[in-house]
Amino acid sequence: MFTFISNTYFVCGVLFAIEGSLGIILGKTYFRGWREVSILEAILTFLLGIALIYYDLKRKPYYVKCHKCIKIFKYEETIKGKCPNCNIKTKKATKKEIEEYKNTIKQKEAEILREEKEPNNTTKPKKFKKKGKKKVI
Repeated sequence: MFTFISNTYFVCGVLFAIEGSLGIILGKTYFRGWREVSILEAILTFLLGIALIYYDLKRKPYYVKCHKCIKIFKYEETIKGKCPNCNIKTKKATKKEIEEYKNTIKQKEAEILREEKEPNNTTKPKKFKKKGKKKVI
């Protein structure tokens, strides 16, 4: 979901920048048909587009990866973008790495649930009946 939002900011930024530049050059923009715009509206639209693109490119990534210890963390778990274990700068994790990370978390959760259902995985010793002496008649 995070990637979709990120792409939305970038695409909207590009569209606003194009509309703003059209307004500056032609004095018209296309929004539900061509309409006349003032130079101030065109400049504000262009600047809004540039601001959205900048925001998208400079925003902190949600998942980051340490390349030394090869672990993936949420950005909030890091210390100002540095790995809490190695204290080196982390990089944005790729989609494939994020999916693998989520799959391993699901597997660990399933293992924990299985352990809770079957505590200690031990079997109870069978109780043997005491064999008494048979009476001979």
